[in-house]
Amino acid sequence: MVGGTNPDVEQEILAVPKQQKKDKLVDVLGSIGDSRTIIFVDSKKTADFIASYLCKKNFQATSIHGDRLQSQRESALRELRQGVRSILVATNVAARGLDIAGVEYVINFDLPSDMEEYVHRIGRTGRVGNFGKSISFYDESYDAEKAGKLVELLVAVNATVPPFLESASSGMGAGGYNPQGSSLFASQDMRRFGRKQPEPTAAEEGWD
Repeated sequence: MVGGTNPDVEQEILAVPKQQKKDKLVDVLGSIGDSRTIIFVDSKKTADFIASYLCKKNFQATSIHGDRLQSQRESALRELRQGVRSILVATNVAARGLDIAGVEYVINFDLPSDMEEYVHRIGRTGRVGNFGKSISFYDESYDAEKAGKLVELLVAVNATVPPFLESASSGMGAGGYNPQGSSLFASQDMRRFGRKQPEPTAAEEGWD
């Protein structure tokens, strides 16, 4: 479907408040092992911060964005393709035009303001007949105006729409939104995402 998402990509939307995103990201990455993964964020500063944060957590991560030198971008992509790094943290610069084979997961740490970019982002996985998965963090405080379009995209490929997103899209408020950051998919077993991490300190939030 033109303008729609690839049905070969399983889409999951998690309700995660901004202050809990880093901990949830660590949980999710811990559950998927060394799968080749692209994490999309909304700024260059956040890309570098999250890549550094993940390296400190013993994940093999690197970053790519518009302020990095061409040689640095090429090095980051080469390390991902060769398996030296399994995680690429990127801005929208990686959403289009880059041919990265074998990407198994796309994580939207920050949802884009333009849902067309969402389509391009998750299109980095599920390519050439392969199946992939996208996981997106939804914060009602920042993303409520995107709920309607997200629901349209999910319904178009018969994907499950979580209750909190359906409520937000219908103008009824958060409804099923869970402030603890858990997904409310009816069939989702969140035990595989591991234990809840400690709350970040104020110093850690300096990247915002």
